[in-house]
Amino acid sequence: MKRKRRTSNAKRKQTKRKKRRTTTFTPSRETNRTAVLNHNVGLLSPHKIVSMRYADTHEITSSVGPTVGGGALRLNGIFDPDTALGGGQPRGHDQMNLYYNKYKVLSCTITVRFKNMSATSQNGKPYMCLAFPGANFNDWVGLSSRDVMERYPGFYKTVNTQLGSTTIKWTWSGKKWFDKSDWESEFTTALFGADPSKQAFLNLGVIPVEKSDPGYLVPAVLAVTTMDFKVMLFDPKPVLLES
Repeated sequence: MKRKRRTSNAKRKQTKRKKRRTTTFTPSRETNRTAVLNHNVGLLSPHKIVSMRYADTHEITSSVGPTVGGGALRLNGIFDPDTALGGGQPRGHDQMNLYYNKYKVLSCTITVRFKNMSATSQNGKPYMCLAFPGANFNDWVGLSSRDVMERYPGFYKTVNTQLGSTTIKWTWSGKKWFDKSDWESEFTTALFGADPSKQAFLNLGVIPVEKSDPGYLVPAVLAVTTMDFKVMLFDPKPVLLES
C-alpha cells in the first residue's frame, strides 16, 4: 500500500494565505438589493483615458484689413471649447461627468475645413487661411501677415480665388505646449463644469497673401472644425449600483 504524504504545517499555512488573497468582494444581499461601490472596491479605476469629439462652425465675414479674426477655441478645456460661450460640450462630457470629478486634456487632434463663401476675393488675389495655437486668443487680429507668421508658428494654407475649400489638420500636445511645472500642476486640470485656469487656444482666421496690398477685401470664409480630445479622467465618484 502507498503511504499518504504528510503535509507540513508550514505548507498548510501557506495554502490558507493564498486562499485568503484570492477572496473577491461580493455585495451583501442584506442591503435592500443596493450596494454602494466606489474606486476602493474596484468598480471605477482611479483614472481613465477617453476620447471626446467636438464640432463647431465659424463664419469669417468679408472685411477689409491686414488680418481678419474668425474664431477661437480652447484646446484643453471641454466645458465650453468655444470662447464665444454657448457652444456646448464635446460628446461624452455629460456621461463621464456622472463618474469622475476632474479631467485633464492630454492632446487634441484638430481638423479645420475652410470653404470660400464668396465668388472671388477683391482684385482676384489669393488669400491665406490659418489655424495656430496660442496662449491668448484674438490678440493677433490687425497684425500684418508677416507679423502673424513670424510670431505665431502654426499652419497656413494659401487658397486661390476660385478654389472651393482647403483643409488643415494637426495634433496639439499639452505636454509639449505647457511648461513642465504647469503641466504637472492643478493649473492644467479642472473640475467637470469648468475649464482649467491655464489654457491654450486654437486661433482661426484669414490673411491676404500680398504684403503690398494689405487692405484688399478678404472673402467670406466658413471654417468647419472638429476637435478630437484625448482626456484623462480622475477622482472617481461613489456610484450606486443596482444588484
